[in-house]
Amino acid sequence: MKLKSRDEDRLAPGPPAARGPSTGGRDLLRSLLEIASALTSKEDLPGVLGTITRELSLLVPIDQASFALAEEGSPDLSVRLTYSRGVALVPSEGRRVPLDISNPFGWVFLNRRPLWRNDMEADLRFTENPAGDEMKSEMVVPLTTHGSTLGTLNLASATSRAFTEADFEILQRCGQLAAVALENNNLLQRARDLSLVDSLTGIYNHRHFENVLKAEISRARRHSRTLALFMIDVDNFKRVNDTFGHPIGDVVLKGIAGILRTGLRGSDLLARYGGEEFVVVLQETDRESSRGVAEKLCREVEEKACFPDGRGGQVRATVSLGVAFYPLDAGNGEELVARADQALYRAKTSGKNRVSL
Repeated sequence: MKLKSRDEDRLAPGPPAARGPSTGGRDLLRSLLEIASALTSKEDLPGVLGTITRELSLLVPIDQASFALAEEGSPDLSVRLTYSRGVALVPSEGRRVPLDISNPFGWVFLNRRPLWRNDMEADLRFTENPAGDEMKSEMVVPLTTHGSTLGTLNLASATSRAFTEADFEILQRCGQLAAVALENNNLLQRARDLSLVDSLTGIYNHRHFENVLKAEISRARRHSRTLALFMIDVDNFKRVNDTFGHPIGDVVLKGIAGILRTGLRGSDLLARYGGEEFVVVLQETDRESSRGVAEKLCREVEEKACFPDGRGGQVRATVSLGVAFYPLDAGNGEELVARADQALYRAKTSGKNRVSL
C-alpha cells in the first residue's frame, strides 16, 4: 500500500468504519467537558488519565488505549494501559519500550508528530509493535506542552481501517488535554518534593523523617521486622560558626550531608533533623550490620570532611553517632528517637567522633 505524504504521517485510511451516534458534536463536547472537569478537580493523575481514555472509548472504536510516559534519566518510555477490550483500567507502570524510532511510540515522541496507521501490517517502518500483533489499526499522538514532549497517547483497534479523519482529530484534541494533565501533575509533584526537602542540604527534612519513621515502624511491627535509627551530630559545630561564620558552617553541613548520602543504600532514609543534626533510618537491618554502617559513616566523614574556610585555609569536621533499634530498644517511634538521642549523648561525652549504641 502506498504511503501518502502528509503532516500526520498516516497510511491511507480507506472507507470509514461504521459509527454509532456517539461521535455527534453534542457527545464530543460532553466528553471534552468531562475531561476538562477532571483536569480541574483534585483527582490524581491515574484518575485523570482514566477519564480521558474512558471518554475516548465512547467516541472512537478502540480495543486498547495507553499512555507512554517519559521519565527523567530513563532511555525508555513507561507504557501504562488505561483501556482494554471494553474495560477501563487504573493506569499503573507496565512494560517499557525504547525511546527510539524502532517503535511507533518512540517515533511519535521524538518527531513530535501524530501517527495514524489504518493497516499496521502494511507499515514496515517499525521493528516493534507495543500495542501487540493482534491490533490492526493505530493512532498515536505526542503529549506536548510549552515546547516539551511528556509522552504519547495511543489508541488501537483489532479491526483494520477502524479509524476516520474525525477520530484522528478527536484524539489530537484529547492529547492536548492529556498533556496539560501531565504537566500539572509534574508541577504538583515537584512542589511536593520541595516541601519534603531541606533547602540547605538537599536531603529530606524533619517533617518527612517523622512521616517515614511512623510508616516504617508500622511496617516493621506488622511483619515482625527490625530497623535501626541513627542520630548524627556534627562535632564542635558552634566553634565552626563562631570562628569562620555561618556561610562556612553551611558549606560544612552541605558537605557532610553529601558524604553521608553516598555512604548509604538507596533504601535508607537520610534527613536533616535540625541545626547540625542528621538522622538515618535503616530498614530490615540487625544490630551488628547497623554498627558497621554507623562506623563506616563516622570514618568517612573524618576522612573526607575537609572544606575551604574562606580564608585560604581549610576546616575539617567529624561526627558522633547514636544508634538505637526497633523493637530491641524501643516499642514506638518516639521512644526510638529518645534512645538514639541518649546514645548520641554518650558518644559526645565520651570523646566525640565515635559511635555509641
